Amino acid sequence: MDSIFQFLGQIIAIGGGAAAVAYLIFMFLGRKWIEAKFQERLERLKHEQEQQLEEFRYRANTLFSRVSKIHDKEIEILPEAWRLFQEAIGNLANVTSPLQSYPDLNFTTTEKVKEILEKSPLTEVEKKEILDAADKNDFYIKHVTWHEINKARAAIREFHNFMIFNRIFLTAELKEQFIKADTILYDALMKREVGERSKDVAMMHDAYKDISQGLTVIVDEIERIVQTRLNFNLAAPPDD
Repeated sequence: MDSIFQFLGQIIAIGGGAAAVAYLIFMFLGRKWIEAKFQERLERLKHEQEQQLEEFRYRANTLFSRVSKIHDKEIEILPEAWRLFQEAIGNLANVTSPLQSYPDLNFTTTEKVKEILEKSPLTEVEKKEILDAADKNDFYIKHVTWHEINKARAAIREFHNFMIFNRIFLTAELKEQFIKADTILYDALMKREVGERSKDVAMMHDAYKDISQGLTVIVDEIERIVQTRLNFNLAAPPDD
């Protein structure tokens, strides 16, 4: 290209019609050259933009996939977390409630007592102790109470372990509420157990208050958070 410009320069220096011809040739060749260079540059820019766009799509899809998987996992564990939470509450509320009802085994037939014991969670040794006891009610209530405490402890432990394994998939807001609930459940269980051993009625009543009052606010807050995350208001039918 440099040699062409040099040749054209010499012709223009001579002048005359040749100079005009040279100028036209220059204009023609120059325009073609510029257009070719512009097209080449344009194609290169398009290619670079396509590469950048493809890279952006890849990153966006990767990020969306990760977020989607985390969200799907959260949706998967929330129903189970809620179920275990409610079971823990139910079992502990049952054993801490001041309104307990037991059958009167002292004033019924032996056959009826055996029928009641067969439907209970008591062991065979415990059943024999009750049948042989002078005050069957006292033995029955004591043994059944500890079975209920152990059942509540097992439910709380299952909820606790589930949350440890899966809380990484929960939002900070939800995790905070479930941790608070777990602490209240465990503290209430300890109060009920220690109160039963020491026959401390006040401590046993405090355990019931923890359940009936302390957990109410947390349950409502968890419901609100979950319904908000699931856009529950959008799924509800429109008002008439």
